[in-house]
Amino acid sequence: MKRFLAVVLAVAMVAAFVPVAVADDPPEPFELDKIADGTVTTGDGWSKDATTITITATGSITLSGNSGGLGVNVTQATNITLAAGTEISVTTGDALQVPANSKITGGGNVTISSTDGYGIYVNGNVTIAGHVDKISGAGAGIRAANIGNIEITGNVGEITAMRSDSTAEGISAGSVMISGTVGNISGTGGGNGIGISTAKSSGSVTISGTVGNISGTSSSGSYGTGIFAGRIVTISGTVGSITGTGNSDSWGIDTNTLTISNNSVVYASSVMKWNGAYVPLEPTGSQGILFVGDTGTVYGNVTLKDDLTITGDQTLTVPTGASLTVPNDWKLTNNGEIKIEAGGLYKGELPDVDFTCGHTPSEADCEECGICGEPLDKSCGDTCPAHKPPETTDTTTTTETSETSFLAYFEPTPPAAPPVSDADTPSDWAKAAVEQARKLGLVPEHLDGSWRRWLNRAEFAAFAVLLYEHLDGRAITAWSLFDDTTDVNVEKLAGLGIVKGDDTGKFDPNGNFSREMALTLMYNILVRLGYYLPPSEPSFSDADSISPWAREAVGALQRAGIIKGDGTRFNAQEIFSREMGVVTMAQILEWVG
Repeated sequence: MKRFLAVVLAVAMVAAFVPVAVADDPPEPFELDKIADGTVTTGDGWSKDATTITITATGSITLSGNSGGLGVNVTQATNITLAAGTEISVTTGDALQVPANSKITGGGNVTISSTDGYGIYVNGNVTIAGHVDKISGAGAGIRAANIGNIEITGNVGEITAMRSDSTAEGISAGSVMISGTVGNISGTGGGNGIGISTAKSSGSVTISGTVGNISGTSSSGSYGTGIFAGRIVTISGTVGSITGTGNSDSWGIDTNTLTISNNSVVYASSVMKWNGAYVPLEPTGSQGILFVGDTGTVYGNVTLKDDLTITGDQTLTVPTGASLTVPNDWKLTNNGEIKIEAGGLYKGELPDVDFTCGHTPSEADCEECGICGEPLDKSCGDTCPAHKPPETTDTTTTTETSETSFLAYFEPTPPAAPPVSDADTPSDWAKAAVEQARKLGLVPEHLDGSWRRWLNRAEFAAFAVLLYEHLDGRAITAWSLFDDTTDVNVEKLAGLGIVKGDDTGKFDPNGNFSREMALTLMYNILVRLGYYLPPSEPSFSDADSISPWAREAVGALQRAGIIKGDGTRFNAQEIFSREMGVVTMAQILEWVG
């Protein structure tokens, strides 16, 4: 290359005596397979250990080849190209970590996958461009922490998450924007399963591109949700279907506001909003068609931008004030039922099956029908049976609410804490945590006092339920019963699968609660809510005394910095006190942020 450039320069200078500027050669790609197998042992801008290839180069970089089972951590460069055929697949940890505000551009036939971590992890915003065939992980396919945003402008074949023992989210971020094309997005979890999950209060999902299907499936947890967005979902592009399948809650879309625009047609298994209990949500400010299950409704003035088929089980309603226009380029096929309400309008070639209003295609040369907009024979007058508006029938049904369902959705306001006597004052090391818990409504009224007293199992469940509902932002609606207690908090935790009884169906509500029991329950709450705690073995000096069933929880909580023991020892069998429980909740709230 240098010899060729030298010849070119020499010729140019002799011929015209004009100096020629030579561009710098582009940076060489980081050949992951050569780094992984040791073919390349030293080089600028990278290092390697037993599990990870760390790229420390700055600016724009290119990755190529197969990482050989090692994860890739890009620490500084924010413009990252994955050459055609690049594969980063790991069994432990995250596959690809990138810095905030990164852009990842795929060159085609690119796979990024992890079987127990995230496919792509970024502590901030990230953009996915180019062509990436597959992004998959356990906790999430793509995870943008710190309320980061994920924008997909390129073509991604599939984004999936699958985790048998916890929550799985296809995409997890502050907000998500898709202007490119994605084949399918799915989250399948042993806990909750969510296709796209965003921030609880400010999260938004905007789809202006094309997505095949979005699904969330829970195999044993509480809920499966296609899209969860705390603030708004806006769809102006094309989505095949949005579905959720869970044990207690199965929501296609769970959000505060839904807007459909640009004549889009959206298919969702359900659309719900949390308002003290889940209630159906209608789109607002929309221009599109929404099918909830088999029931379709036209919102605003819609002009089809593609063929539309109403299947045998489906109905499509054009309500008062809305209109549906079928241009000559597109076809509306009706194999089900189309309803045009009085004040609704249909324009275009009529389908083979008649409308509810009874209009037939043979009528012509007259003014428009007030219902479907087609010609009306004046000789018929307003009494023409073919154009008589359909009689409206009050189909409202009154459903009695049973005591059980009322209790399931009733969320009481935490009562004010009663005065605390000096004798009930918590230890100095627990006072700040107790005051914080009181302010947040995390102290059950009947347990506000006697802070150094040991907790039994039912009492700890009362604290745990308040913590869970505080973090989740909604009441627990799952229930499971035991033979030896009717304590509502125990039943709620059992319904979520966080606590279990013995083989005889008993919980032992008055039994002692040890430190390892309490922290395993707290760990299960975080996992159930979708928080990812990297696994680790506990390193306390008395770690051998920790029961086998508690080791995973204790190790993960210790690694996360949530628990520290007494500095060296964990004291697994020590009975848990009220003030210990509140301090642990404070440490969890600090970790969650």
